[in-house]
Amino acid sequence: MDESVGTADHAFGAENGAVLFFIFQFTERRSDFIGSVTAAGFRTEAGEYLVRVVVMMVVMIVTAAAVLVMFMIVMMFAAAVLVMFMFVFMIMMVFAAAVFIVFMIMMVFAAAVFIVFMIMMVFAAAVFIV
Repeated sequence: MDESVGTADHAFGAENGAVLFFIFQFTERRSDFIGSVTAAGFRTEAGEYLVRVVVMMVVMIVTAAAVLVMFMIVMMFAAAVLVMFMFVFMIMMVFAAAVFIVFMIMMVFAAAVFIVFMIMMVFAAAVFIV
């Protein structure tokens, strides 16, 4: 039990007592208030414990937020890579379809050349037979 504050050494009990203690201190000696707070802090064990708990909570929240942000950035990069793979695959499929169409056109022209060649052979044979 801290007699100057009037509360036990725990986080919830120190808050109100420490605030009231420093309000009374501030009204008695205004000149020493700023110096005592900046030089030595609040001077209560429970207040320091409360400050540590609050600081740890803030650190945990900030760390969790940083981890969440990093996770979201990694997931965005993974999604971007997946989209790029899909885009490249679609381009490859378009080129494969274009090659297939060109191949089919070449086959049609080859068949046309073959038919023309066969017709020429028939006419040449008819000339030699007659």
